[in-house]
Amino acid sequence: MSATEEMEIELQRTTEKRLISETHSYSCQRKKGDWDLTPNTPSKAPPPKKHAKGDATDDLTLSQVQQSIIQIIRSSEEIKDMVKENSNSINMLKEALEVVHSEIFDIRKENEDLKSKNEANLKRISELDDRLNDQDRYCRRWNLRLEELTECAEDNVKARVMEICKEVVVEKDRNFVASNVDIAHRVGRSYADSGKGKKLRPVIIRFISRTARDLTWKGAEGNDFLKKNKMYFKEDLTIKDRATRNLLWPSIDKARKEGKRAFFVGIKAIVDGKEIKS
Repeated sequence: MSATEEMEIELQRTTEKRLISETHSYSCQRKKGDWDLTPNTPSKAPPPKKHAKGDATDDLTLSQVQQSIIQIIRSSEEIKDMVKENSNSINMLKEALEVVHSEIFDIRKENEDLKSKNEANLKRISELDDRLNDQDRYCRRWNLRLEELTECAEDNVKARVMEICKEVVVEKDRNFVASNVDIAHRVGRSYADSGKGKKLRPVIIRFISRTARDLTWKGAEGNDFLKKNKMYFKEDLTIKDRATRNLLWPSIDKARKEGKRAFFVGIKAIVDGKEIKS
């Protein structure tokens, strides 16, 4: 039995007791042997018993207090049920948060592992890229590029290159250099009208001997034949090395305008005998 039901039963018992106590008997009581010879005449009903002032108010106040207590008990039980329900909800949320926290911890750990692997992979890729560039650079050491060689319909590029190489070296090295020209071809798509505002395609030359290549490269510096025909040789650089040189070129150009001796050695920029950085 709940506290509310017990309170209602107690209130009912109290009310019944109060009603019984307020009931009075007006029957006449005689002593034994006494007889009233006078005829019975109707008598006035006794005046109603006066209650003390304030009794009704006290009863009403007590009833109100009891009802208030009952309502408070009911409210407390409702609050208790609500608290219990909220506690269950909080426990469910707590369990859900623990699951989420565990998943977040696992994801964070996995993310850290992936981050470490990614850093290792990036380092490995950078190392492989450097090694690949070194291999490509080494293979290109046998090559030179010839710029501004005019194009014609029937163009025997290799034969023309061999004659040009003879012109840039001393007479005793001419046959040696020409015989060491292995491959000579143009780079890029051909233009139908190469002489009408179109940029001439460069020629890449591969030598059999590094010695022949170096003789040609050194002889081309300041060569009158090349200047007269507006041609020049270039090193065959890798894409990465060309990008490095492009970054260093402004420093070289500025130094030359200032009258300093500036040049490239591979991908190194040298100004007055000192290497400069980008």
